[in-house]
Amino acid sequence: MPPENGTMLPWKPISYSAKSGLLNGDIFEDAIAKEEDENKLNQRKLDMALRMEFGDDFPGTDYLPANDAGDCNTPLNCTKVNTLIKTNTELLEQLVDKFTKTTGVLVKGMVKQSKSGEKRLTKAARNRIETYYVERVWGEGSEFVEELVLWVPPAERPPPFPPPALLTPLQLFQLLGIFQQYCNKCLIPESCYTSCEGIVDECRHLATTSFIDRNMVRGIGTYARSSPEPYKLLDGNYSTIGGDGIGDVVQLLVWEINEIERAEVEKEPKDWPVGDEVGLILRLGAVVSSTLSWLRLRASYLLHTWNTAPYYLLTQADLPRIIEELKLLRVQERDNLIKTDDFARLLYAMSRDKLVVMLEKLVDSVKDYEQETVGAVSAVCRTVSLAQLQNSMPHPRIWRGIGRIPHEPHYYVYEYINAVLEPVLDAVSKLGVVLQRRAGATVLKVVCYAWLEHIRVQKIKFSLWGAQQLLKDFHALAEWLQKYPGLAPEARTQVLAVDVLRECEGVARLLMRQPPLVVGYTSQNQVVPMGPITAGRKHDKEVKLSTDNDDIPAEMYVPNQQLWLSLRARPASSVCVKM
Repeated sequence: MPPENGTMLPWKPISYSAKSGLLNGDIFEDAIAKEEDENKLNQRKLDMALRMEFGDDFPGTDYLPANDAGDCNTPLNCTKVNTLIKTNTELLEQLVDKFTKTTGVLVKGMVKQSKSGEKRLTKAARNRIETYYVERVWGEGSEFVEELVLWVPPAERPPPFPPPALLTPLQLFQLLGIFQQYCNKCLIPESCYTSCEGIVDECRHLATTSFIDRNMVRGIGTYARSSPEPYKLLDGNYSTIGGDGIGDVVQLLVWEINEIERAEVEKEPKDWPVGDEVGLILRLGAVVSSTLSWLRLRASYLLHTWNTAPYYLLTQADLPRIIEELKLLRVQERDNLIKTDDFARLLYAMSRDKLVVMLEKLVDSVKDYEQETVGAVSAVCRTVSLAQLQNSMPHPRIWRGIGRIPHEPHYYVYEYINAVLEPVLDAVSKLGVVLQRRAGATVLKVVCYAWLEHIRVQKIKFSLWGAQQLLKDFHALAEWLQKYPGLAPEARTQVLAVDVLRECEGVARLLMRQPPLVVGYTSQNQVVPMGPITAGRKHDKEVKLSTDNDDIPAEMYVPNQQLWLSLRARPASSVCVKM
C-alpha cells in the first residue's frame, strides 16, 4: 500500500495479495478462517435441530444470500436482502403452521377452530410465536450481522477486495448513506430494526473513526515537519495539508454533535443518545487540544527561526479554520437529563455538563492564541532586524563622509528588506487583505523602529551627505513597498499610510540641519521650518516619503528631536568618501 501524502504510516498497513483466497497480513487471516469453520459448524447444528423438531421438509439456513457488501459502488444488494426478508417471512409462516398442527406444543386456548374446521392461532398466540422467533433468530443473529456484513470479505469478490470495514473513509460514508437509505424505506419488518440499526451505527462508528484517524495522521504528520508546505484549497485559499485534515475532522465532529442536538426525543428522555454525544465531545476536545499543542510547538519553532511563510499558514490559515468550525457548535442545556433513575445515564449527563464547560474554555484558549500570534511576531522581528542591521549597515565613519549628492540607496537596504520585510509580506500575500493590512503595518513599524534604534544605540554621527544618503535609504523602502506586487491595492495604501515612514523622513531631515545652520525650535517636539540651505535642496524636495496632501512637516512626527540633533557631525569631523 503506497504511503498517503508521501508520509510513511507508523504502522504496517494490511494489504491483500492478488491470488484468490489469500490474505497478505497476519491480522485477520487466522481469525477469519477459524470463524468460518465455526459458522459452518453452527449452521449445520441449527439445520439438524430444526429438522429434528419439525421434520425433514423444514428449510435450513442455506437460503441465506451471499454478502456483497464489499463493493463500495453497490455495497448492498437490495434484491437479495428483500429475498432474505421474504424467505424469513415464509419461514415464520411455516413455523406458525407447524405449531398449529402439532399437538401438545401450544397451550390450550391458543388455537381456535374456524367454522370451516380450519385451526388458527389467536392473535395473542401469534404475537408470542413471533416474539419467540424474533428473540431466537433475529435477537441472537443480530449480534453477528455487523461482523458478517462489515468484517467478512465478500464471497463473490475474494481478495484483493477487502471487507467493507477496511475501505477508505469516503467509501465507508458512501456505504453508510446506502445503509441509511435502505433502512429508512420502512419496508423492513419490525423484527429487523435492531439488526439494521446496529449495522448503521457500527458503519457510522467505523467511518467516523477511520476519517478521524486518517486526517489526524495527516495533521500531526504535517506539524511534525520542520517546515510545512502550503496547500491550495478548492476555494483558492491556502492552508497546510495538516490544517485541511484537522479542519475536516473538527467539521465532522461538530456536525455529528449538532445532529444529536437537533434530534427530537421520540418517546422518553431516556431515548436521547447522551452517551453518543459525550463520546463525540470527548473526541472533539481531544482533537482541538492536541492540535493546539502541536501547533504552538511548531509555530514557536518557525517564528524563532524566522521561517515566516509556514508560520503564518499555521497561525492565520489553519487556526482560523478550526475556530470557524467551532463557532458552528450548538450544544443546548438539558437539565432533564439528570432526572433519571438509570445510574449510567446520570453519569453520562453529569459528564456532559463538565465536558461542555471544558470545551468552552478550550475554544476561548484557541481564540486567544490566534490573537497572540500576530503580536508575537513583533518581538522576534525586532531581534532579527537589529541583528541584520548590525551585520549589513555600513561602518559609522561612512556616514560622516563628504561627497556628491547621493542618487542611489546603499546596498544594505535591499539586504535588510529581503531578510526581514519581504518574507512576511510573501507569507501574508496568499492569506487575504485583512491580514495583509494588519501584519504588513505591524512588521513595517518594527522594521523602521529597529532601524532608528540601531542608529541611536550605535550613536552614528551624520554629515550633510550622510543625512541625505539616509533619506535616500528610507525613500528606497517606501518605493519598494509601492512596487511590491504581493500586496492588494487597499492593503498597500494602508501600509504606506503608517506614521513611521514620516517619522523616518523627519529624522533624516533633522540630521540634515548641519551646524552652525541650526534653527531654534519652540520645544523638544516642535521644529520651525528650516532656513535656506543651498546644498542639496533640490534633491531634498525630490525625496519625500509623505503624501502630497500632507501639510505637516515630517520633523513634527519625530519625538525627542534634541536626541537626533545631537547626532549631527560637525564639519571638522567629516571625512571625504569616494562614491
